[in-house]
Amino acid sequence: MEERSVLIKMRDGEYLIVPKDQLTTNSSKFRRIFDELKNDEHEIEDFSSEAVKTFIKLLEVKLLGNLEDNLFREVHKLAVVFEVDWLKSSCCGWLKDKMIISSSNEDKVFMLEECWFMIDKWDDETMMDELISVFAHENNELLLHHCLSDISKLKAGKIDALLKLGGKNVELFLKIILNGLIGKKTLDQKLKYLLQNLNLAFCCEVNEELYLEVIDTVSNLQEISVSDLRFVHQLTSNTVKLVRSRTQERIRRKHASLFNALHLYATNRGGWLGGVLQALSDDLVPSVFVAIDLLFSMFYPYRFKRIVIERAELDLFITSLEKLCSDKNLQKVSRNFLDNMIADFKYSEYCHIKIPLTYLLDKIRNNKKMCTTYENVVLTKQDGELILKKSRVNE
Repeated sequence: MEERSVLIKMRDGEYLIVPKDQLTTNSSKFRRIFDELKNDEHEIEDFSSEAVKTFIKLLEVKLLGNLEDNLFREVHKLAVVFEVDWLKSSCCGWLKDKMIISSSNEDKVFMLEECWFMIDKWDDETMMDELISVFAHENNELLLHHCLSDISKLKAGKIDALLKLGGKNVELFLKIILNGLIGKKTLDQKLKYLLQNLNLAFCCEVNEELYLEVIDTVSNLQEISVSDLRFVHQLTSNTVKLVRSRTQERIRRKHASLFNALHLYATNRGGWLGGVLQALSDDLVPSVFVAIDLLFSMFYPYRFKRIVIERAELDLFITSLEKLCSDKNLQKVSRNFLDNMIADFKYSEYCHIKIPLTYLLDKIRNNKKMCTTYENVVLTKQDGELILKKSRVNE
């Protein structure tokens, strides 16, 4: 039986005569056209002739192989339109491979545009997710500058993808916003969207000066609307709350981790005093102030129980702490802080812990190697002699 052929018409009057089975074996769409509807020809005029010829050839060899970048979108689209599943999968594989081996900004722009086309055309985010996972940890500054050069033309979804690609490089987005505000009298909706979806709390932590410049520039636009002013006010208010919350959470995690480590030290070293000394020795605790603060935190759960600590044990702790201060240049504790703490203990309800801790605090207060009138004094060695190096706490 003679094999039946069909006619594929292309742009500019070009055509191909193709074995029907070559098309129908690969494509359910072609099976409907040629087998069910009994057509002998079909027009494919929405694609370039080169892309159609490549597509037909691929259906013959059933292997994608090397593909020119300029043909990728049309070949992939042909595979989707004509429901050639193996070719759709191969095109995605080709793009994934290109993501891995390519690093130039030109290649990144090409791949981003192709991934975005898939989202825009078929609402398929698979390849964009793949692109973000590959490039999110790289320096994408040139790519972002290229794509955000005219943010007013971008759809919201593309801005979201670019934010993910930017990763922690939030300063770049702040600079792009400032650049986009040049010569503007009102707040552009796309810039507003970017501000709304940018992690401003992280921006503030990374570069507070740049963040404040952005907020100040937006607030002072000549013809900014009342609603946009309210938007900026709400944005800054939320940012302040988030920054405060993030800071508190970091402190909580740090203290929780430190306290757990000290609990282990205390178990292995025969008590809290030994645990604190070991933590100081291992550089887990950076200063005498932190050591005192942790001792109070550890004793607090036992404030209504009788705690017996021998003076000899406390004196040994003081001697060991003094040596660590000299050997490790530990930051000293403020005498004013100790005075306040001792005074608080005298009138506190912590009857069973105030006696040993008051004795301990008083000993530290009167030891010049551990206590100072300055807020922050670090012991350093110079020519074999211990000297005081004064500095401010908040520096």
